[in-house]
Amino acid sequence: MMIYASPSGARAIERRYRELLELWPVPHEQVRVPTAHGETFVVACGAAGAPPLVLPHGSGANSAMWLGDVAVWARGFGPRRGRLPVFSDEELGRLGMPVLVIAGERDGLLDSHGTRRRLPRADVRVLPGVGHLLPPRTQPIMDFLETSHD
Repeated sequence: MMIYASPSGARAIERRYRELLELWPVPHEQVRVPTAHGETFVVACGAAGAPPLVLPHGSGANSAMWLGDVAVWARGFGPRRGRLPVFSDEELGRLGMPVLVIAGERDGLLDSHGTRRRLPRADVRVLPGVGHLLPPRTQPIMDFLETSHD
């Protein structure tokens, strides 16, 4: 399935994406990771052996969305290696580890308010008036991570 208007458009987008990845502020590795829906491209960075942190991108975005934040998180966290699990709502509700969910109140892709029901033990923060593309949340996320891993 072609998501671009033309092959030349696809090449131009990929070229610009590669240019942005050259600006990645910390040492990193570009890898492909298997998922339930096929391979996905991942930029892995951070300290080896540190607690893993997965930063998925939002819809219509890519890994470059983390350029402004990744240097902060790479100081205390490392990449997760291997396949990411897929959880049912029931399994998500039983997660025992600290979980932070930040979602937009007007998200057209996710049931943001239903997330509280699906993740009763999670710290769910719904941002008023915000859609699927969230504003930068570096400090609140880092505060959560540092508190959760003390």
